[in-house]
Amino acid sequence: MGIDQQWVSLEEKYIRFHFSLFDWEVIVINVEFIPGVSMRLPGNLDQDDTLPQLAASGLAAVELTYIADFIKPGWVKRVRKTLADSNILINSVHAPFGDDVDISRCDDGGQAYAIAAIAKSIEMAKQLGAGILVVHASAEPIDKAEREQRLAQSSKGLAALVKMVEPLGIRLAVELLPRTCLGNTAEELIQFVEQHPPEQVGICLDTNHLADTSKLPEYVELLQHRLITTHISDYDGLDEKHWIPFTGVIDWGAFADALYRISYRGAFIYEVTLDKNLLAAEFENILGNFDRIIDAAEQRL
Repeated sequence: MGIDQQWVSLEEKYIRFHFSLFDWEVIVINVEFIPGVSMRLPGNLDQDDTLPQLAASGLAAVELTYIADFIKPGWVKRVRKTLADSNILINSVHAPFGDDVDISRCDDGGQAYAIAAIAKSIEMAKQLGAGILVVHASAEPIDKAEREQRLAQSSKGLAALVKMVEPLGIRLAVELLPRTCLGNTAEELIQFVEQHPPEQVGICLDTNHLADTSKLPEYVELLQHRLITTHISDYDGLDEKHWIPFTGVIDWGAFADALYRISYRGAFIYEVTLDKNLLAAEFENILGNFDRIIDAAEQRL
């Protein structure tokens, strides 16, 4: 009889069991990170079936992109109840970002504007009960000649955000960014976040943002003491693509194995391009893909 597999929730951990007609075998690896997705919910929850499809997805966690409409009457209550009823953790909220919302801005009033914009997403995270707010250290491009100045300015901005989230019990997760952005290497990112205690500031590792994909397991090890969440997707090794894993160049078995080795306990958030007209199929694909990544890691034992 062929071996079948299933996932069961045990003490809020995902543990894989292999079973056959004759015995049960608990695999050595305990999967303590859980599959989730990063997505935007509509401001009008009745305009489509995005929320109910997410609730029925079988995923264990979600990262919600900030939207201004979260303040609409009943929006937060409905989202929280729907996801709680489906045992989906609201892992994080992604703060707004871009040329205007850039905490490294040095122009008059620029940083204050960015901080005020991000403060709105802090309120969204607070109301949703999310424990993490994902933030960017800068937009881009950052010229080499101004990098140190922009880093210092971004550090001031981060400190201001820390003061806002500290009494709320929300942690900031500064994202590993690509190209010339601030925080585009493990070393620079660590220096940036270590100005604050780990209970307040951690790191979001985006697998799409490394200049050298072969260094991904090394980055996991380097960032392990601050790694609190992830953005999972594949790419061509040149620039971010947000492809589903196994469609690009990343060695997913090596990456998952690296997470096991540091005993990562957090969400495995797929930040991939989703077809909104095929959400049920997209979610099913993500769960199957997560299973495939775990298989790839097990084969390395």
